[in-house]
Amino acid sequence: MTPAIEQLVHETMELTGAERPALLDEDAPVLSDDALAPDDNESFYMVGLIGGKDVGKSALVNALVGKTITQVTSHGAGTEIAIAYAHRSQEAALRQLLDREVAGQYRVIAHDLPNLRRQVLLDLPDIDSKYAAHLQVTRAMLRYMLYPVWVSSVEKYADQQPQQMLARVAEGNTPQNFVFCLTKADQLSGMVAAGAAFGRSTAAVTSDDNLQIDSQSNGPDGDSESASAALDELRDDYARRVQKTLSLGQPPRVFLVSSRHPDQFDMTALRQLVCQQRSDQVVRESKQLATARQDGALLTWLDSQQLPIRAQRLENLQRDAEELIATRIGRPLLDRIVPGILDDPGTRMAIADEILQERVARWPVVNLVHTLLQPVFLLIRSAVSRNAVMMQSADGLVDACVKESGESFEILIQTTFAQLRQQQPIVASLYGQNKLWESMPAELAAGTLHRGLADTVQRQRQSARDLGASSRRMLLAPIRWLLTIGALLWFPFIQPILAAALGDPDRHVWAWRRMAALVVEVLGVNYLLRSAAFLILFYAALWLALRWNTQRRVTKLVAGWKSSDLPDESINLSSQSLHWLDELSAPIRNARQRMESLAQRVTDLRKKTRAA
Repeated sequence: MTPAIEQLVHETMELTGAERPALLDEDAPVLSDDALAPDDNESFYMVGLIGGKDVGKSALVNALVGKTITQVTSHGAGTEIAIAYAHRSQEAALRQLLDREVAGQYRVIAHDLPNLRRQVLLDLPDIDSKYAAHLQVTRAMLRYMLYPVWVSSVEKYADQQPQQMLARVAEGNTPQNFVFCLTKADQLSGMVAAGAAFGRSTAAVTSDDNLQIDSQSNGPDGDSESASAALDELRDDYARRVQKTLSLGQPPRVFLVSSRHPDQFDMTALRQLVCQQRSDQVVRESKQLATARQDGALLTWLDSQQLPIRAQRLENLQRDAEELIATRIGRPLLDRIVPGILDDPGTRMAIADEILQERVARWPVVNLVHTLLQPVFLLIRSAVSRNAVMMQSADGLVDACVKESGESFEILIQTTFAQLRQQQPIVASLYGQNKLWESMPAELAAGTLHRGLADTVQRQRQSARDLGASSRRMLLAPIRWLLTIGALLWFPFIQPILAAALGDPDRHVWAWRRMAALVVEVLGVNYLLRSAAFLILFYAALWLALRWNTQRRVTKLVAGWKSSDLPDESINLSSQSLHWLDELSAPIRNARQRMESLAQRVTDLRKKTRAA
């Protein structure tokens, strides 16, 4: 069979839970992949006789070959092993196959006929044998028998078991490779003749006129015509039964044979068909037809699974599940939890503090002011938001917002999927590995949400810290030093001294004296205290300016995080929440996508098969 179709069948079984098609059973009496492998024009192919007990298979094999190769039995267990009639050049390869499949239950009879170098003729145990070992041998060899010869007798051709086996074998081999024959035709001919003789003797007792009439109608020629008509009727009936069993367009040819009288009936024609080696081209075409037959049987099985209808049902289930999840779980998450994380003033202050901490670390002197004033703002933050604490962790922030909302996502998940499972029983199989209606899986899913929100908050804070690029920090470093260290030197020291030196250019001698006096004054305690008060106000103003600028940046960042079209979804709480909600319905969505893919692949393969 085609690997692509076989793969489709296995995927369909896995997805739908359907039972394996009988064609793929390990002991199915259908041609194996080895038997259908590309021919190398040197390997052998098998022709085998299949039939029930007492139909004359062994006698027919001997009659076809022209010598005794198997013992004919009319009672007992019948043929118990596989008897192979093969060319000597194929014996080693044949024994290797038989040892693998029916070890110890075969016998090989070698010949040197050049016209049968590639053909192996098999006589097999009865398919209706009461011995399981006999049936196993036959079923095993049917997996390698390209040309089965279906043997029945004139008195057993209507038996149901051979017809059932015929239908099973036909799933993996084309009826064009089958040969059908009825044995013991001489028995029916003899019964017709005996019946005619009995009619003549009765007529003779009655009257001479009737005897004369019967002699004319039931003489030797009349007996022959009656027997021929009876055989033709029986042949046609058997052919119609085979046609019905295999759903053929027309009845197949049926050979009428007699092993006791091989020169009569259709034995010559049967011998020419069976005991003549097929050409390489014929064998190759027979394998291709058998492969196409198997593909057709598997495609029929795939059609019976109604994949498009199943896909539509899963699509409806996905829509219902997503609506229920969005209403029961998504609404409180997106309407209360996410806005609570983003809109809490204390949260913004915590983010601003982290950013400010990074910024003031690069400002000399101002970082000292920040250290002194930070406790004051901590008190303010505590008054604004009772959930906010200084430098609150991302996990703590998410946990506080969830508790404040009064929601339990573990319970929401359990109740939502319990309702979904009750409405759609298929949910139980789709979520077989993650039963969200149970406590533990629901708790794990809620934990995944918590970690996802916390990680997103952490990435938001990190992105806020990374706003200032390193190259920009280097460019602004001179300005920061000028506004801090420069101011510390300029206002209390450099500016007063320069003002004195440049104040009176005509009295430069006195100016130097005044400057020296000013230096002494500048270094005095009173002046330094006055300068220190001014500098404190100056640096406090710088710190407040940095803090205001940081708050403005944070406000802008939070507004961007709320936007649905934020380029970076990794720092968007709404996007991360939607991804988590999508994961809850992922098993249904994945099943629908796989089912749609399978249905489309089946359609494509069927089109390809028809085109070929």
